[in-house]
Amino acid sequence: GAAFGAQAEADLRPYLAHPAPAVRVAAARALAPIDTPSARAALRERRRVERARSVREALDAALTR
Repeated sequence: GAAFGAQAEADLRPYLAHPAPAVRVAAARALAPIDTPSARAALRERRRVERARSVREALDAALTR
């Protein structure tokens, strides 16, 4: 988490809503190690609305780290 910092989290968060599922997967994977309350909240919020299976799986993996 400390290697990324708050700015990286803020930069990555919008990509959870990107039109391309592969980008959303990458955003979930990049946010996982940040592991702050706000990063976890962003992952949970996206999980509630995500429809692509690959992205849901990445979000689930990120949230169970």
